[in-house]
Amino acid sequence: MKLRHLPPVFVHDPGFVLKNGMRMLQHTFRGSTLKTWMGLESERAAFGRYRAIRRKEREFFGTAGAAS
Repeated sequence: MKLRHLPPVFVHDPGFVLKNGMRMLQHTFRGSTLKTWMGLESERAAFGRYRAIRRKEREFFGTAGAAS
């Protein structure tokens, strides 16, 4: 599901995907680890890690009250 958008993007602009593909994947699977992929940790734990990352970003940028 999360990777379904990559083939059309690659067909449209392969240079962009080659240049930014790793960054796009890091953004898409943020909070996930190898343990998550291997099924050794729940997706809930990965989502909790993602929420902690977002909370720190909001605090850093001063948008703690804004919805994201």
